[in-house]
Amino acid sequence: MMKRITKMLLVFIAIATITTSCYKTETVYYEDYDMVLTYYDTKFDFTTYKTFYIRDSVGMISDYIKVDDTNWKSFYAPGGASPQIRNEVARQLKAYGYTQVMDSLQDADVAINLVATLIKTEGAVYYPGYWGGYPGYWGGYYSGWGWGYGSYYPWYGGSTYYQYKTANLMVEMADGDSLRSLIHYIENTPGADPTDPNAPTMKYVWQAFVNGIQTEKNTYDMERILNGIDQSFKQSEYLKLN
Repeated sequence: MMKRITKMLLVFIAIATITTSCYKTETVYYEDYDMVLTYYDTKFDFTTYKTFYIRDSVGMISDYIKVDDTNWKSFYAPGGASPQIRNEVARQLKAYGYTQVMDSLQDADVAINLVATLIKTEGAVYYPGYWGGYPGYWGGYYSGWGWGYGSYYPWYGGSTYYQYKTANLMVEMADGDSLRSLIHYIENTPGADPTDPNAPTMKYVWQAFVNGIQTEKNTYDMERILNGIDQSFKQSEYLKLN
């Protein structure tokens, strides 16, 4: 499948310094680090699709949120991130002329998959004293002052601890027939292996990725996610059926 990036809003760089002691958090505009990417099959005629089926909730992959903990429950609660994301994607597809199939994947032209990846990164950066790389520089003249070999301005050295959380939302549009064929293969083939070259291939015709750095303000982050979903459709007008 030939794919391409249709638009990149901003180059997303998880820069640790935005959360270090060198910068005040309130001066950081997190949305400046948001990024929306969309990929699509350039040879596909999207007008052949009319209906869609969307999974009942957003799948979650995280290294710090555990099943049934407070964050997990909040994510899936009524009015939480999962239902808000699902409803927004469905709303955008309907606005583009698609009809939602509510009951079964069997009657849908396309299947919409939603996955959120929530990752926490932390660590420390160590740096030597300012003159640490120049032993003996002052040795000839100032050794009597206690600035001998290897003892220059040790207070210039130190370390910086950083911690940040990133969020990625992936929205995938898969051809309904290809997904049904794969499901049939898995359910009816003993020892089925989806990675087998002879297994049916899932055909993805469109994908969107909304990336950003999380904050401690859930409503602010949710607004950015919804804005990212909106942008992913704005830069994918080839999806329109009307």
